[in-house]
Amino acid sequence: MAGISLNDMPRQKKPFRLDRDTGRADGIVKFPSLEAAQCEDRYRIKSLENTNDLSPSEVGKVEDLRLRLDKAVKTGLLEQTIASAVSHRQVRMPIIESAWKLLATTAMTPRAFVTLMPQNTLVKAKELYDVKPALLMKRLRNDFNRCGVTKASGFCLFGLDAEFDANRDGGVWDFGQHGIVVGDKVAAIENLRAMAKYENVRSHPLEQGLAVSKRIKVQEHLYDLPNPITYCLESWVPHRPTTLKADGTLHRSTTKRRIPSPDFQRWLIWMDMWDIRDFILLGNLRPTGKGLQLIHP
Repeated sequence: MAGISLNDMPRQKKPFRLDRDTGRADGIVKFPSLEAAQCEDRYRIKSLENTNDLSPSEVGKVEDLRLRLDKAVKTGLLEQTIASAVSHRQVRMPIIESAWKLLATTAMTPRAFVTLMPQNTLVKAKELYDVKPALLMKRLRNDFNRCGVTKASGFCLFGLDAEFDANRDGGVWDFGQHGIVVGDKVAAIENLRAMAKYENVRSHPLEQGLAVSKRIKVQEHLYDLPNPITYCLESWVPHRPTTLKADGTLHRSTTKRRIPSPDFQRWLIWMDMWDIRDFILLGNLRPTGKGLQLIHP
């Protein structure tokens, strides 16, 4: 019998339901409602009507996706693509809820929210279709194997994230990972700093002019669960355009905007190519019929 996958896990019961009363004092969880996801899908359907500046093959893929999303909205049936906000929400919920329950029911410490921005993960807009999310996560796992994160006790969950900048070199995608890390793996993450790809330098041609920033950010403790977990598995990519300053440096906008056309349509085509599992790395965790289960290295 085939094993349980991330797509097969069950929803959790209260108080770990993202769409139910969570028992939190403020009653607020930063997770989109079904209504918000449906509204986003309607926006995406409308956007997919715009095929300006797309190649003939892209036009065909855009039209196919638009028709499938439109049918899902009209029938209320789930379209199996993470290019749909509704579908992406549906497949993320059991994963986030299960990780939330695990964090709430284990006494294991320390705990941290980790952001990783390794070098050489920038891609020109026209090369997006060549990006394989599962390969980027495999490279991260290889880094973990080399620096001792994999063997360390505890557990982690990382998700692939990206930002888009339309103002650099015709458009640039910048990929990175966000994760929750627990136990001895938190200390082991620090070993990544010895690897050249995590040095705090701007060596890639596509990032020249940007201020040097940290490749590894470790925020101890996990507050306001499940918000840090939901941040690891975002359903959209923001546009953060850069502007050229008088001194020749680039300033990245702090405001997250929508990706402009036609790159928004291309991002939807790209998302339609993959599965949620391609965007996730689990460390010492495995999906089961009851949710995520801790295993030992």
